Amino acid sequence: MNRRHAIRLCLSSLPGLTPIALNSQMAPSSSQPSPGRVDIYLTEYYPFVKNMTRAEREMEGGELDRQGNPLHTLDDFLAGKAPWASLACDYTGGPPGSNKAFTRYGQRVSIPLVDEKVGKHLVFRLVDTGSYFYGEGKKIRLANHEPIDICRSAPNAGGFSFDGPAVLLIG
Repeated sequence: MNRRHAIRLCLSSLPGLTPIALNSQMAPSSSQPSPGRVDIYLTEYYPFVKNMTRAEREMEGGELDRQGNPLHTLDDFLAGKAPWASLACDYTGGPPGSNKAFTRYGQRVSIPLVDEKVGKHLVFRLVDTGSYFYGEGKKIRLANHEPIDICRSAPNAGGFSFDGPAVLLIG
């Protein structure tokens, strides 16, 4: 019996209560991490912006992903010009996320907060990385939240931006 089913049974056995439909993205207890759910700290990067300083260009990286394929911005995906939006992550699957799905190039993921903000279901792929995402240089902005960057065409493109905690779902 899974956790959601057990909770539904417990709630339905209480007098005067009607069983409720639980959200499929309900957070698991911290003692039972879900392999398909990762707490993340979401930021953006802008590899296609022109007129950056050398330091900014190094920080943002080039226009190709970690295997030399073209990056796809969220903005191009929303305009129907790209098959997915590229994400940068810890390709080693290290802590705090510690999820082996991050080691699979092209792993399909979703971020419900972003879907909600733009008003449609989005397709993301884990295809990029950078020195702030793995090893000694990894930057953890919020304890127990894996850093993730969304590839964007420009800051505040489309009138929205992302900088904060969210949930990433694998698959």
